[in-house]
Amino acid sequence: MGLFAPLLFLMAGAQTPAGDRADWNWERDTQTCGLHEQAGSAGATIQVSRTPANDQTTVMITVPSDSNLKRRHFSDGVIKLGQGSDVTAEVDTYFDHDKRFHVLATTQDPSFLEKFSNADTLAVSHGDVDVARIDLRSPAAAVAALRSCEDKKMRAWGIDPVAWRALKSRPIPLESLTQRFSSLDYPLDALRFLVTGDAVTRLDVAPDGSVRQCRSLNASEYKGFEDATCRVLKDARFKPALDSTGGAVAAPYVIDVVFRVGR
Repeated sequence: MGLFAPLLFLMAGAQTPAGDRADWNWERDTQTCGLHEQAGSAGATIQVSRTPANDQTTVMITVPSDSNLKRRHFSDGVIKLGQGSDVTAEVDTYFDHDKRFHVLATTQDPSFLEKFSNADTLAVSHGDVDVARIDLRSPAAAVAALRSCEDKKMRAWGIDPVAWRALKSRPIPLESLTQRFSSLDYPLDALRFLVTGDAVTRLDVAPDGSVRQCRSLNASEYKGFEDATCRVLKDARFKPALDSTGGAVAAPYVIDVVFRVGR
């Protein structure tokens, strides 16, 4: 029996193509908002994922295996979205069980979707080297679909999407929330019976940056994941949200912690 890695995967559960073209399709069996696109005859794919009420975006590029590629981690990676449209990102590269190579880039930049909407290529880079590059089709349609999904989810969770988007800035974690978790946080009962699941969790962040309240947004999932997530994140600290005048205000922050048992 292996240990687990709590991840922040940001995906969705609908199955409708984005916009007027079927270049993008919804990811299935997920709790949040995410699209994937088949990109070219070489079998490469790109997936763009978002959690509503969270400025984080995850981009995953998957390509056939290549013996020259290596498993690595970069905290200072870059996502290039056309000339002069770079955003900083945390990057991980790894192989899956089918020997496919994945490049996973996570950015907290709130301008990502706007830049992505106008891009025709996307490259994940470290230093002067492109780790992965892919051509994009109809990115504006993908962005419109993602924003529509986010708004629908936020309303279902009791969050006003208009008010949330009107904030001058949204809550920003002062440290990686993922790194707060360890294998010891996996509930023992779930580990014993190999139970996996998502803990989609709302943190209400106070004007001083503390977590005022933590609660599950998918309470039908195994409750042990909710309890473990709130126990780990109750002491997290944030740069608080700012309203249109620049004053600190309370605001929600949603996170999807994915509990999986490794091998």
